Amino acid sequence: MEFSPPEHDDKPPSLINRSIFLEPFGRIVDSFGFPSYNEIDPTLFVMFSFMLLFGFMFGDMGHGLILLIADLIIYSIKDKIDVNSDLIRYVINGSTLYIICGVSSILCGLLFGEFLGYKIDIFNFNLILPYPFNISFPFRPLDNPIAMLKLSILIGAVHVSSGIILNLANKILNKEYIKAVIEPIPWICMYIGIIYNVFCFKLDFAAWLGSPTLYMLVILPMCIMLLGKLYIERQEGLIQFFESMISTVSNTVSYLRIMALSLSHSILTHMILEFGGGGLASSFSWRNFCSNA
Repeated sequence: MEFSPPEHDDKPPSLINRSIFLEPFGRIVDSFGFPSYNEIDPTLFVMFSFMLLFGFMFGDMGHGLILLIADLIIYSIKDKIDVNSDLIRYVINGSTLYIICGVSSILCGLLFGEFLGYKIDIFNFNLILPYPFNISFPFRPLDNPIAMLKLSILIGAVHVSSGIILNLANKILNKEYIKAVIEPIPWICMYIGIIYNVFCFKLDFAAWLGSPTLYMLVILPMCIMLLGKLYIERQEGLIQFFESMISTVSNTVSYLRIMALSLSHSILTHMILEFGGGGLASSFSWRNFCSNA
């Protein structure tokens, strides 16, 4: 066996230690690629983003509490259970993930003011996201779908922006300062400008043209990013620029699935309450919903 000194371009191996609650999310990260030596491990970010997405799609304090209690029971006895079924073993081994899901459902259910489908207000609080978002909590997705629409876009914007910021941090750690200046920095400025204009003016593009934020936060960073990529990467940089623009818009729009799944969860819950005899106690009437549809 021979050992040779490392070359100048050799990359050192990575050793990442994750806690038991981060391990399920670490598998997700590793399926896309293992973080290199000079990169930030995004597992913690993935955990919080997963909690955020799942919680708002399954936001109900009662349902989250049931999920949490069931998962705590499974977690407490998982070392004592010997099963042959791969499916059951998979469920048992993922108990820490389900505990996190239960907690996130409870917290987001508090923001929605729902417990097992019933409208409640335990803490009598009022949280308002300021202009230009204008989202007031607590609200029920079925009672205020426009607020749920805006919340879904906002969550997508925060999620995508966080990924761009991680990209910026990794480039700085790898001393790729020029790439950091021409890509993630103008990218995040441009993205924030687009989201700001969407919330302020919606799709009124005439109002967009009259806003200075369009030129300062969207067009100027876009030009910097485009010219920088053309200068460094030539034709390939142009292709990457348009791919980045298209993927950013499409990824943000895809977060509308949060609204779709949240509404589906609420509708199914209220259907069960209505046909089970509990719908009269809820502020939601399925008959009125159907008659107004």
